[in-house]
Amino acid sequence: MEESLSPLVSVVIPSYNRAALLPRAITSVLTQTFSDLECIVVDDGSTDQTEQVVAEFQDPRLRVIRLPDNGGGGRARNTGIQVAHGELVAFLDSDDEWLPRKLERQVARLRECGDPMATVAYCRCMVRDTLAGRMWRRPHRVYEGDVFSYLLEGWNPTTLSLFLVERRSLLAVGGFSETLPSAQDYDLWLRLAEASYRFVATDEVMVVKHEYSDNQISDDPTTPVITSEILDCRWGPAIRRHLGWAGYRRWRRNRWNIAQWAHFRRIKIAVAHNRRIEAWRHWARMCRLLPYSRRYVCGAFLMTALGFRCYYLLVHAVDAVRRSVRHPQSATTT
Repeated sequence: MEESLSPLVSVVIPSYNRAALLPRAITSVLTQTFSDLECIVVDDGSTDQTEQVVAEFQDPRLRVIRLPDNGGGGRARNTGIQVAHGELVAFLDSDDEWLPRKLERQVARLRECGDPMATVAYCRCMVRDTLAGRMWRRPHRVYEGDVFSYLLEGWNPTTLSLFLVERRSLLAVGGFSETLPSAQDYDLWLRLAEASYRFVATDEVMVVKHEYSDNQISDDPTTPVITSEILDCRWGPAIRRHLGWAGYRRWRRNRWNIAQWAHFRRIKIAVAHNRRIEAWRHWARMCRLLPYSRRYVCGAFLMTALGFRCYYLLVHAVDAVRRSVRHPQSATTT
């Protein structure tokens, strides 16, 4: 049976030198229980074997758009939106993967909502830390309907891979910003919510986000600093108008926390590969941003001093104590 020439869902996977990871992402799309889709890989000027890897998939729903040079995630995703044939556009990062019923559940959620302004659907994900062998669920909280105030407060679901959006609303707000070095998704959700588009949630894990499986743009600590200043210029007045100066200061503090997290990621990778001197240098840079994110600074100090294995033995022990305090009955019966 031939696939529809105009599928309901277009899946956009931007990729830059991710040939080793792409097969997992593509496979998770092509094996969805919802099959009325096309999968668009936007090769953002890769210099690896991306084209050959995609060509190995014998599926007519899959195609590649090759860009002449690397222009960043915003441009790559906008290219995917422009060439998409579907009414709905889903985004998948090349290092993430979907669970089989992800699209089925989200399409059904949008259809059953009944609100014509509900054009954005998202779900939860499981974050898998491949270095430390840990997993946790994100986001902590899910919101539906008018989420503008939550976004202004700093709420931002973990990854674009969670989202399915009506193409018309993406085009209406101009798609992704191509001037932001990161957080293009956060800026887009703010613009969609400000334009009165509503969000709906599938309150279950439908995505696996893989951490530390490859280099990411957010690993560069200067990137979130530059991004924060651009976002402040764009959204600072709206934040102060809706949340006051206290809310604005909290938002600024959260943005600096993201910069500290980027430093922490670099320290984690350095310590895992026994590059202690490099780790201490990054830790000294973290101290320049104090008093923001003292928790990250302390955690990075302990990791560098104790070593990767000892630090995570301590982390796992603390996690076990917390679980026993929260669920004392289950702890005594296991």
